[in-house]
Amino acid sequence: MKYQVKKEIRHWFSTLIFIILFFLPQAYAAEELGTKRGIFLPFDTGQTWYVCQGYNTPNPSPEVDASHNNDNGEDPDFTYSLDFSLRADSPSDGGLCSTGTDTGVSDEYIFAPGDGVIDGFRNGDFGDAVCLSLDSGGSLWLGHFKPYVEEKQRVKAYQVLGKFNVGDKGNGNNGYAHIHISAYTSSNCTSGNAPLENFVINGKNYNFKLFGVPNLSDLEQAKKQYHGMAINSSFISNNSVIESDHDAGQNPLVGCDANSNHNENYFGFCADGTPITSGFHFKTPQLPPSMDINSARLLLAVDGPGYTPLKLEIKAHKSNTSNDFSNQMPHQYTPLTTHSAQWNLVGQLPWHLGDTWESPDLKHITQELVDAIGWSNTSPLTLIVNTLGELGNNGGEFGRSRRVVASDREDIIIRGKKISYNKIRPARLVVTSLPNKPPKAIAKAYYKEAKRVKRLLLSGAKSFDPDGKVKTYLWKQVSGEPLILSRPNQKNVRVKFPPAYSGDVVTFRLTVTDDSIYKAQDSALVTVCIEVSACS
Repeated sequence: MKYQVKKEIRHWFSTLIFIILFFLPQAYAAEELGTKRGIFLPFDTGQTWYVCQGYNTPNPSPEVDASHNNDNGEDPDFTYSLDFSLRADSPSDGGLCSTGTDTGVSDEYIFAPGDGVIDGFRNGDFGDAVCLSLDSGGSLWLGHFKPYVEEKQRVKAYQVLGKFNVGDKGNGNNGYAHIHISAYTSSNCTSGNAPLENFVINGKNYNFKLFGVPNLSDLEQAKKQYHGMAINSSFISNNSVIESDHDAGQNPLVGCDANSNHNENYFGFCADGTPITSGFHFKTPQLPPSMDINSARLLLAVDGPGYTPLKLEIKAHKSNTSNDFSNQMPHQYTPLTTHSAQWNLVGQLPWHLGDTWESPDLKHITQELVDAIGWSNTSPLTLIVNTLGELGNNGGEFGRSRRVVASDREDIIIRGKKISYNKIRPARLVVTSLPNKPPKAIAKAYYKEAKRVKRLLLSGAKSFDPDGKVKTYLWKQVSGEPLILSRPNQKNVRVKFPPAYSGDVVTFRLTVTDDSIYKAQDSALVTVCIEVSACS
């Protein structure tokens, strides 16, 4: 009887704790929380692909059946699906991929957008599409290709899933080789078809957002959504995935010794309460000076369970010659960037072996580096992660720390079985930049004549750059009797008239260049009537 009472007390106490935790207010901004990353584009970095069939594509005619709708109540639903081609002219007027065209897809590889398990093959006898059950939740239907993978096989992000060939055109794909991708909240691609975005449903977070691309949300019943859109070139002019070549930090399991040869990197505290500092060195990130950074995130592979709620701060070594950790440890690096990013690892979001977690956006930190005097394409980059504090004491199995895979990770033997870490990537830095928007040249002319003295002022003061500044101006006369331009490379230019000038109409061109390293230009013409009658 006493045992039963104690059991009931424990039951009600556990229920009470659950209710309290469930209704606790969210104390941290979403951007600061540790979140599992979204999915990567399933094609090669740097390529531009075009949406040849978008969301909610209606049947263009009784004879042609579009697949991205649920007109027939099919299961699974493909309403929120995208088809991609390598050719910009692939989208047809009807919203479908063009018929009978290779589209440059032949011999291209398709890559896993995330970590997960192959849950089976689809499309009947063709077997040209797979269901990838994501570790981060939900699943992806991917086609159309010759699979290199097997059912129930575990795959990592970026792993090759298969390869296209010309023969794929005939496999029920509207006679057309292309990539198909659709997302589902179910783990086996059978239900819960959802747009490629980050959302919460029934208290559970699903992140199907394509990395480096804005949320591709449902456009409220619109037809052929995102049809013809370019992915990669429209949003990303530079998508760099950089692997760490060296890392270091204190290891709380071996006396908190600071070393660059540990198998793991740690965040948290040593046994004596000393905060741990870890560092990640990227030897050749190849980030151009003054590049316009859209986002920068650190991706880490978890190397064991972690529950400790931690408050971390990420900065970078402000140096264009930052060395690796051969001669000094992360906590000795100075100076650091003025900008920083706070990363709150809350207890309700535990880490599990094999997870890939991404940091908050490090855009401002990275931008500060590439904008610094002396930065070049060959400058190395070092990120420093400091532990600021603990968000409550909930240590878990490994005390007051969490750990990630280091670049020095070696194979280990557990109970006589070799565990390979060769396929687990060390820290990665993913940097994206938006395409440079060209400047707008606006040329104005102000002419007047008084007491037979002609005065002409050319002005480019109204010119602007939507994502930066106008850096250079150049005026040039393109028609009419020659005039003299004083300082033609200035924003405002005074024009001198030679004696006995007899011209009546002149035209000038203004060319402006922006301050981006990608350099875009724009030109504008302005015509001046010296003799009013010549323009009437």
